[in-house]
Amino acid sequence: IHDVAGEIVLRRLQRAFRSHGGIACNFVEERGVFAARALSTSSVDDGGEGDVQWNQSCVSIMERSSSFMRAMQVADEALFSTDTLRNNNNETSASLSIERHFKPPLFEPHYSFVYGNDADRIPPSLECPQSFVSTEMVVMWTHPSSLDGVEKWQTIGRVCLI
Repeated sequence: IHDVAGEIVLRRLQRAFRSHGGIACNFVEERGVFAARALSTSSVDDGGEGDVQWNQSCVSIMERSSSFMRAMQVADEALFSTDTLRNNNNETSASLSIERHFKPPLFEPHYSFVYGNDADRIPPSLECPQSFVSTEMVVMWTHPSSLDGVEKWQTIGRVCLI
């Protein structure tokens, strides 16, 4: 079933982004790079550090540039805008904020560049990636959305933006 669903998503995005133009992917250098670590079962008083708490071990926050937010709106409309799509509060997707796509714990658009909970995989020196203008979007099947599932994620296809 995910092949059929993936093809539908890919076609909708390809149509929506036809000749859209590049998307500025700027990183917020002041926010730096986050290496996600959770407290271990030892108490905070013991100074205990444990495994990484997210699927993403390292992330860098992306700026909410006008082209990035416009792309979020286009994708949201392509994938979620229907007259019948309503949430639990009876709001249609058109009235829902794009913010709902920026999930915890950061609630920010971000670039994930290390996955897992092995602290040895986190580089000792972390710097923001170079900003760039994306001219292509890669659509991924990210199920299951768990750390164990990351290895099973698959590319559905690519969307040319120019």
